[in-house]
Amino acid sequence: MDDRDGLLVRFVYRDTDRTGELGVQVRSGGFAGAAAAWFGDDELLGFSGRLTACPLGDSRPGISGGYTEDGHVAEYVGLTARAVGRRGQVGVLVHLATAIEHPGSSTGEVRVEVMTSYEALGRFAAQLRQLVEGTADEARLDAEEVGR
Repeated sequence: MDDRDGLLVRFVYRDTDRTGELGVQVRSGGFAGAAAAWFGDDELLGFSGRLTACPLGDSRPGISGGYTEDGHVAEYVGLTARAVGRRGQVGVLVHLATAIEHPGSSTGEVRVEVMTSYEALGRFAAQLRQLVEGTADEARLDAEEVGR
């Protein structure tokens, strides 16, 4: 990922059963992180479709991937979009965490919000769909301030 604030999504590994390990990188306001989680194609396509709602209103389209064991859920990748104010600003809340290899192992975690526009969110949704369909290598959401 370059030095611009935003979000970058790529497949780390693609399986033949319409699932894949999605690698996510984020940079926002001096904070940065990277993580990966497994998602199904239908889950990603549904998320990309929900991101195109304009305005988002009270809707908060999101997606979450990680690991569940013995009722304990560990989220490695979480993305949630929300409307911010009334001027067309959108925030994408990003939660990234490293997988816990074994008890006592080192972990990392970042939670940031990428501020962007409906236009940029629409481009990201289209690129995410293309990524799932195999016609793009990545999906990028650029940070944008609205009304400045």
